[in-house]
Amino acid sequence: MSRLAHWLARLLWGHMLWTMRRPLIRRLRRATARRFGERSWESVKRQDRFARRYGLRILTALLMLLIASVLLTTMFLAALWMAEAGLFTRPGGR
Repeated sequence: MSRLAHWLARLLWGHMLWTMRRPLIRRLRRATARRFGERSWESVKRQDRFARRYGLRILTALLMLLIASVLLTTMFLAALWMAEAGLFTRPGGR
């Protein structure tokens, strides 16, 4: 499960980084930061450093939680379906 989460996280992370490198996105980020002043641009740079350092790990952990949640929900629904179909009752007994 962690291999799947890590692979998905790397795929998503690469696409996010590719999107952030596009000229339009760069211009929009700079224009927004300039509008709010120099301190806001420093804040954006600080957030970018944090994202580069911890972003992939955070994304991997969140995807592991998502996969675990989907797996547990599927198992619960399968057990519920089997119980409604009568697979857990003894034949001829109570």
